[in-house]
Amino acid sequence: MPISAMMFSTWYSQGAKVHHNNPQCPTARRIHVRHCQGGTGTLPLCRHCERLGWSYWERKGVEFAGR
Repeated sequence: MPISAMMFSTWYSQGAKVHHNNPQCPTARRIHVRHCQGGTGTLPLCRHCERLGWSYWERKGVEFAGR
């Protein structure tokens, strides 16, 4: 699991065009911790994360407001 996923439930890379919310996303896994920012950065969700959905967090028993 990338360090970014252990620190944030949503994250993005500096200069990115999308944010991530699933640590199983192949694109998110390539973000080095030095370039990781917590939150959405007002960016749209990555298409890979969207396809993967919330399954990772649901298996971990994490509940989010509004879900």
